[in-house]
Amino acid sequence: MKKYTTKIMLASLLLTMLSMTSIAQMIYWTTPPYKLNMSTATPTSSALPGAGGAYSVANGTYDQNGNLLFYVRDYGIYGPTGTYIGELATTNAEICDEEYSILSSEIAIVPIPGTCKQY
Repeated sequence: MKKYTTKIMLASLLLTMLSMTSIAQMIYWTTPPYKLNMSTATPTSSALPGAGGAYSVANGTYDQNGNLLFYVRDYGIYGPTGTYIGELATTNAEICDEEYSILSSEIAIVPIPGTCKQY
């Protein structure tokens, strides 16, 4: 019985360790006016280019070396130097005039499959 219990305990420990290593998070977090580096045990922050101030939602995208490509703060899109480069669309007239005027608490930036640096 003791041998059986030991095997169950070891299997449970192994499964717990495997599940913990499969949980991934982004290395860099964009929280204007800061960029947070989460790759170390103690996260570090650096200044994000552009204006800070209050916002409802923000996110950014980075290259393999951690260089900022662009970030989104509310509806504004900002380049790597913090300059305003555009705005998120609030409607999609091609599909039933869907309205996107209310941002949720999170915004995802995803690459377009099969393209290079298009999001």
